[in-house]
Order: sequence, then C-alpha cells, then structure tokens
Amino acid sequence: MKYIITESHFKHYVSVITEQEDDDEDDELELYTSEDFIEVFFNYFRPWIKSNHGDEVGQYPLSYLLKKYYQDFCKYSGVDIDDDDEFNYYSDLVTMGKSLVKKKQHKLPTLRPTSKFTEKYSRQIQSLLKFLNMPEWLTVSFEERSPYKVIMSFNIDFPSMMKIGGSENNISTYFNEFTEQLENYMGIKLGSPSHGELDIDKTMLLNGVDEFSKPKFQKELKTQIKSLRMGNRDIDIYSIKISLSDRGMTVKINFGRRTVYHEKQKYVNAIRDFLSTMYSEDKIRVTY
Repeated sequence: MKYIITESHFKHYVSVITEQEDDDEDDELELYTSEDFIEVFFNYFRPWIKSNHGDEVGQYPLSYLLKKYYQDFCKYSGVDIDDDDEFNYYSDLVTMGKSLVKKKQHKLPTLRPTSKFTEKYSRQIQSLLKFLNMPEWLTVSFEERSPYKVIMSFNIDFPSMMKIGGSENNISTYFNEFTEQLENYMGIKLGSPSHGELDIDKTMLLNGVDEFSKPKFQKELKTQIKSLRMGNRDIDIYSIKISLSDRGMTVKINFGRRTVYHEKQKYVNAIRDFLSTMYSEDKIRVTY
C-alpha cells in the first residue's frame, strides 16, 4: 500500500518535529544557570575584541567595551537586535550566551550521566516506595525524558479514595519523604543534571474525579443536602460550593440570614453525617 504525503502534510510534520526539538533544547538549557551563559558570552567577546580591535583595546575596562562594542558583537554573532539596542543589564549577557549555544556556536560542558536514573536504580526505587506506606488508591509512576530529569507522578483513584479513606499525608508529604530517602539512604544529590545531580519534580493525577465534577452529580448532591431537616425546620442554605482535591471533598455552605450561629454548627454536623453514609469520613470536610 502506498501513502501519498502532500506538501502541506510534509511541512506540518517537519514543523511538529522542529517544535519538539526546540522544546527538548529549551529543557536542556534550563539545567544551566545565568553564570553559565555569562561565561559563554565572555569566552567569545574579549577574543573577538582583540581579534578585531587589537590586544590593547581588548584590555580596556569591561564597562567601556560593552558600551562601545556590544551591538557589533551581537551582529557579528548573528543575533538579531535592533540598531538602538545597547547593553543595559547583565541579563542581556545571559540572553546572548543562550543565543550562542542555540546557534551551535558553543557546546556547554556537562557532568550529566548518560544512563537514566529510573532504569539504573529501578530496584532501589521500588524498595523506597514501600517505605512510604501509601494507601491502595495511590500509585506512583515516573517519567524521565532525558537522563536525571525526572517527573514523579502520583496517581489517585479518586472514587476509591473517597470510599476507602485513610492516609493523613498529602502528596507533598509523600514526595518529600521519598526525596529525603534518596538523599539519606542512597546518597543521591538533588540539583542540576548538568552537575551530575538529580532534578526531580512531582505532579498529581486525580483519576475518576470527573464523575464527581459533573454538573448533574453536584446538582443532585446539593439537592440532597438542602433537603435535610433539623427537627421541624429545613436547613436554610443560600448556596453550596463543592471542591475536590487530593485530600477529598470540601463542601462549603453559605447559610441564609435567618440561620443563627448555634444552628449552623448543628447543620454542618448533620451534613457531615449524611455524607459519611456514602464516603469515608476522613475525606469529607464541611465548612461555612
């Protein structure tokens, strides 16, 4: 079977690949600091001064050289700037240094390992995760697009969490405990991969939360809450707001004006008792 790719499709594919390469390059540059890019700039600036204006001029004060020759050097290096752009801040040197790297005129040194951290330490990572004692509705996965730059994803089965409950820790607590174990028990240094260190960050996914977010579900739940009675009186509620997070469900009640203070707490307890018939009590929070 033959596939015919039109010119427009070809340009689209090239564009997608180019954008991906640009994103990967930007990710790599993020591993370096401003000092690294300023060094790149000066590696080329003074030699260019001496080559084009002589050794004596090359020894002039830096402030003078930047003021007089910054524009010319940028144009020589192929960096687009306006004719009236002058050197103002050291952030200009960072931008210029990055441009030289992006144009492949300079290759930054790196101590970055060539093997992926999650592959090299797969067995140890699984052992450390067991020490976290996470509930059954919480699992962890790792993404490592480039060596030693890791995303740790906490995947929460939201319906199971609401039903089973348990665990007073939030995601940040588990993440901090895990990174502390990496440092204390495995001797892994956290920082920049370009320094041979591990750059690890976290993200969170609430799986199955859509069912709780649907307008129909929330409308029905609010109707049930508003239908609760305290003795012979209905609960006077102006509005209800339901929010969802890795800690569970929070229901905020905006009571009507005729509801006095001591009645509000009774109503809150009644609402909490009602919700606990469907969900784990420790994953329910009712406020006003």
